Amino acid sequence: MKLAAGVAAAVLLLGSACGDSDIFGFPGPATDEYFPYSPGDTLQFVRTGEGQIRQLSYTVSGAYSIVAVREVPHAGGFAVVEVVTSGQDTIFTFGVPPEPQEPYTTSDYVRVTPLVVEGYRDTVSTVPAWTIPLPLQMGDVWYYSSDSLVEGKVRALGEIVESPAGSFDTTMKIRLTSLGDSTLTSYVETWFAPGVGPVRATAFQSSFGAWQSTTDELVGYTVY
Repeated sequence: MKLAAGVAAAVLLLGSACGDSDIFGFPGPATDEYFPYSPGDTLQFVRTGEGQIRQLSYTVSGAYSIVAVREVPHAGGFAVVEVVTSGQDTIFTFGVPPEPQEPYTTSDYVRVTPLVVEGYRDTVSTVPAWTIPLPLQMGDVWYYSSDSLVEGKVRALGEIVESPAGSFDTTMKIRLTSLGDSTLTSYVETWFAPGVGPVRATAFQSSFGAWQSTTDELVGYTVY
């Protein structure tokens, strides 16, 4: 079983805040500054996890990169940033040689405005594959239709995240949960740091007794 890497990557690519500080010390609503996209921006992640299928337990190890390649025109009359995610996972099962998964490369086309962040599968699609409204505050909930109905929710503001790439404070945590299939439990939580973007993500998927849980952590980045 393999998690929907495209969804996780899209969410991962999706971080400074503005406004007056609230009583908890978080600097106001999260705006489009939480989603910086400049050509050349590069983020590197490592992935660890575990899972089970057909009563067989396994562990996951992987690495991938996210690169904002260039700005291109969209058929809708606006500009989008081409974002390429590429990497590879390896499955380790007790008593069995490690099984490298096929390397993957996916492309998304991202549009950021003061009111919304949208991801498209190509430069001609009229309906975005995912949507995040702006600005965001603690507890905000929204919905969009992708391959299935998805619920988005802001679950935390101001958490400190420790990662191999450093310590990040005033992060924002978003959870995206798939609601379209009663036989499937699937969600991705992503933490975004001011001026950097995603620094950690956890994903869980379970269906008919098979399940997988992974954690992605930022190990290096270059942002402009």
